[in-house]
Amino acid sequence: GLYEGGNNQYDWIKDWMDLFKAVNPDRRGTKASVVKRFKDLFANYPQYNIDNVMAATKSYLQTVTNPQYCKTSHKFIKEQDGSSMLLEQLEKQSTGRGARTFETRIGRR
Repeated sequence: GLYEGGNNQYDWIKDWMDLFKAVNPDRRGTKASVVKRFKDLFANYPQYNIDNVMAATKSYLQTVTNPQYCKTSHKFIKEQDGSSMLLEQLEKQSTGRGARTFETRIGRR
């Protein structure tokens, strides 16, 4: 989990931020913001772990067709308004539904 392994507990965060950097170096984000937002996320949603987050993030980044529109890493976790694209992706994964089904569901409302 997030809090295991002494000083190396946040090693994975660097790797996670580098996923964004690979798409667009300007979107790597701020480590302090990332750590704070992940702490909140894992406290509020203990059912998710780092593996879930990595998978959800990669799945989001594959949908980014233009690097300019890639979210900054800490904003992907949580926007100023409290919305979270990461949570949307995590929920999508845990229900096993693909993006298409998800969009169809919204359209039917």
